[in-house]
Amino acid sequence: MLLGEGGSPNHSGLKHNRRPVLKKQRGNGSVSRRLWFLSLFLGILLLGASPGPAWAQVAATISGRVEDASGGAVPGATVTGKSLETGATRVVNTDEAGNFRIFSLSVGRQEVKAEKTGFKAAVRTGINLAVGQEAVVNLQLEVGDLVQQVTVSGEAPLVNTTTAPVSGLVGERQVKDLPLN
Repeated sequence: MLLGEGGSPNHSGLKHNRRPVLKKQRGNGSVSRRLWFLSLFLGILLLGASPGPAWAQVAATISGRVEDASGGAVPGATVTGKSLETGATRVVNTDEAGNFRIFSLSVGRQEVKAEKTGFKAAVRTGINLAVGQEAVVNLQLEVGDLVQQVTVSGEAPLVNTTTAPVSGLVGERQVKDLPLN
C-alpha cells in the first residue's frame, strides 16, 4: 500500500483533492429580494393612502333631503341621478333622516328623481353641475300613486351651502396661452 502525502493511505497512490461541502446559504440574494418586495409593498401602500384631493376631480355630487308634504323625512326613498347628456344613472336610497348623497356624477345637465311606494314620484330638472361642485337638491313627495309624477322644472340657481371651493373650467385657449416657464 502506498502512502499519499501526509502519510494517509491512498489506493492509487495519488493525492485526492477533497472539496469542501458547500451548504446553501440564506445570504445576500434572499435578503435583497425581501427588501425589494418590502419597498414595493410600502410604495403601493403609500400611493393608495394619498389624500383624495390630490387627484384631479372631474365629477360632481348632489346631496339633499326627501320630505313628505308635511315636511317629515321620507326614509328608504329611491333617489336617481341621471345625466341628461350621457344617460348615465346613479341610484341611492335615503337614510333614516331622509338625506341622500349621489357621488361621481358627470359634469353637465342632471335630473334627480325621488320615489317611494305610496307617494307620487318627484323629479327635479334644470340642474347644471360644474367640476367639483356639490349641489343641494331637496325634494318633496306628495301622497299618491307611484305612477303619478310631479316634475319641478326650473333654472333656479343652486345654492352651495356645503363648501366654498374655488373652481372653474379652463378652456383650450387659456391652456395654450399659459407661459411655459
